[in-house]
Amino acid sequence: MSFLSGCNDFNADSSKSERDQQVLDNVWAFVEGTEMPKDEEWKKAWLNGEIEETEVTENITSYVDTAKKYHGQTVLLITPTFEAELVAYPRILVDPETREVIGYMPGE
Repeated sequence: MSFLSGCNDFNADSSKSERDQQVLDNVWAFVEGTEMPKDEEWKKAWLNGEIEETEVTENITSYVDTAKKYHGQTVLLITPTFEAELVAYPRILVDPETREVIGYMPGE
């Protein structure tokens, strides 16, 4: 007798650390409270997003008011990951210590 089970878990990427997964979960919770798209494709893209460190520069603070207090500091920059590349999409900034969203840059 065989038994097969499956689930539709967007967090199934076992290569992500607990910290990274918490960051991505916080980003998705933030997105849910905005006017950004929230369909399954976007949910998957955010929950499997690319996380990179970036320094908050004048360019970033010109887009994100809340990032001004982080000027010159290193924060996490989250970019949604899609199967097909899009022309533009928003990117979200996260405080690396608290793992909370500190702002976002709209897609251009």
